[in-house]
Amino acid sequence: MCSDEPDFDDNYTAFGKVIEGMDIVTKISELPVTTTDSTADDGTDTSTPSEMPQDKPVISTMTVDTFGVKYNEPTLVTTYDIMPLLYQYYGLSQ
Repeated sequence: MCSDEPDFDDNYTAFGKVIEGMDIVTKISELPVTTTDSTADDGTDTSTPSEMPQDKPVISTMTVDTFGVKYNEPTLVTTYDIMPLLYQYYGLSQ
């Protein structure tokens, strides 16, 4: 999140904090977006529409401060686009 969102207060977990490179986060937040429809196939409103970047940003490098704790090298995993599954599950059109 790059701005305050009162609806999220005390309802979501923070997984980290940007301590350097906030300009990159701001650039990501300014990417052109497409608003998804919130209407199910039967015509009922299912949720609030959401915005998705037209071109998905990809993090190519990242530095994590572990505060002295030693971890094994992470395993590279193939990304999975869950959005089609969610559209199908909730009966939304893409």
